[in-house]
Amino acid sequence: LIALRRGEADLGNGRLDRVSVACHDDNRWLVMSRGSVRTVVNLAAEPQTVPLDRPVAGVLLAWEPDSTEPVDTGIRLPGHGVAVVRARPAQEPSRKPGRGQDSLRRSMPSWATDAMSVPSGANMRPAASPRPPDAEGEDWV
Repeated sequence: LIALRRGEADLGNGRLDRVSVACHDDNRWLVMSRGSVRTVVNLAAEPQTVPLDRPVAGVLLAWEPDSTEPVDTGIRLPGHGVAVVRARPAQEPSRKPGRGQDSLRRSMPSWATDAMSVPSGANMRPAASPRPPDAEGEDWV
């Protein structure tokens, strides 16, 4: 578990505001989400499929790997089984041709598109300062 935590960026930071938990009391399962990583627990004695918000991209760790199987709607776990999985990224809405920034650029005169491609002081942000080692929270600046 320690190696997994060190190797996964989503697990490496201790911020609790980035953690969400879903559970079902009657079906006896729990899912803890942190970024793209899901810790899935089957608290029931019998095997069951635990639903997930996104399809499983891969099983990172399982207590019973031979009995743990990703399915379309979640992951199938044995009784009292636990798995740590990576969820596939959420799909972004598809862009329709002729809409968005590309269509704006095509309809602008060439002098306007040339001006937009050159960085100016008005559209540049200063580089972030490095975070001091003892800083906590968002208000450390």
